[in-house]
Amino acid sequence: MLNIKIIFSLLVLLPLVAGAAEEDSEVFARHGDTILTHELVDAAFSRIPERDRLAYIRDGKNVDFMVKNILTNLALAEQARAEGFEQQALVKGRMQLAQDKELADAWVEHLVATAPPADYEALAREYYLLNKEEMMTLPIWDATHLLLKTENRSVELATALANDLLARVLDDPGLFDELVLEYSDDRTVQSNKGRIPKIVPGRVAKPFENALSTMDEPGIFPEVVQTSFGLHLVRLDSVTPVRQLEFEEVKGRLIDMQKTDYREQLGKRFVSEVVSSAPLEYPEGAIDKMLRRYFGENLEKAPNFDQ
Repeated sequence: MLNIKIIFSLLVLLPLVAGAAEEDSEVFARHGDTILTHELVDAAFSRIPERDRLAYIRDGKNVDFMVKNILTNLALAEQARAEGFEQQALVKGRMQLAQDKELADAWVEHLVATAPPADYEALAREYYLLNKEEMMTLPIWDATHLLLKTENRSVELATALANDLLARVLDDPGLFDELVLEYSDDRTVQSNKGRIPKIVPGRVAKPFENALSTMDEPGIFPEVVQTSFGLHLVRLDSVTPVRQLEFEEVKGRLIDMQKTDYREQLGKRFVSEVVSSAPLEYPEGAIDKMLRRYFGENLEKAPNFDQ
């Protein structure tokens, strides 16, 4: 694999001989006779959304993959040009489409980048006021559980034992810690005593989470909970309730979100203005001519076009 650190080292150590220094200063990488310039590297990086660009570049594997891919394409393109392949009509057309697509994308990016910025903080505050139900903290639960696995016992025996133990702890909650140490099949029970701290939604199995979410205050959950791990007796030890986040707590995130959304909508608007600037028209017979190129006289197999 091409190592980006090695590439950088080689570039630093390239001999600065007369006539070669200026040429090599433009070279980022070589593969045989194929050269990748810094200009092309920057062009490739510019295709990555700005918010993700630095994180992408910091990952050497990403850059290695990109360099190898570009050099491969350059080498293949050089082979094609050596054979005059780029002169074929269909190839010319494909190259033109690719070039225009890149130019159009770059132009829209330019229009968005140079457009006057919006008041992103005002947009963020408006979003906050209209979507307060989204601006909530997650609940945090501390719990203790007793696990009965069904690997070495039948489901019937495990269920009977779980129900018996549940009845005992509901009658005397003070027994729970003792029974956890005696009966739990959790392999970490001796070190953590069955305790699972700081549980947030998504951290534990859904039935376990559902049991905790139905409890408003600490205590024993009154039913046996079944998950893929086995049967659980669950005790809620404490809960940090959900609360409304203040605007200042989410301001930065909402401003970034509004900035991204504004730019995306602005780009779509520029495209939409071009699309709606004139009606789409097909000259008389153009569609029929195209269909006959692909379906011949079997036009019953061709799709219908609104004209």
